[in-house]
Amino acid sequence: MRIANVLGDFSSVSDRGTAFAPFVRREPERAFRVTTTRAGGVQHRILERIVAVIDAEVAAGRYVPELPVDLLAYVLLRTAEAFVYSPIITGEEPDSEKVRLSCAALLGVAAHFLPAGVGVPAGAGRA
Repeated sequence: MRIANVLGDFSSVSDRGTAFAPFVRREPERAFRVTTTRAGGVQHRILERIVAVIDAEVAAGRYVPELPVDLLAYVLLRTAEAFVYSPIITGEEPDSEKVRLSCAALLGVAAHFLPAGVGVPAGAGRA
């Protein structure tokens, strides 16, 4: 699904981007503030891009959102950011494949991103 791939690509670029990755390593707290708060001026542009991708998938008949698109975009972005900023938050390395799979799960299409022969058991993760 294109939406999950776009979020995975975003996290991959954030981790390996020529200007962004060194900025995050050099000034992690500042990078976090700049990209995750309204005051930073970046968050709204990223959200607009995610909304546009979701809207395009909806218009093409490939996706029916279960949440308002603005809220869905916000949740997907925060999920991606959890992995992008994992070095700051948990000390773990960023992982764009976890972003893809997590976002795909939120979108209800995780099975499309799992390796062949690997499935999600019925009812897994449900309360």
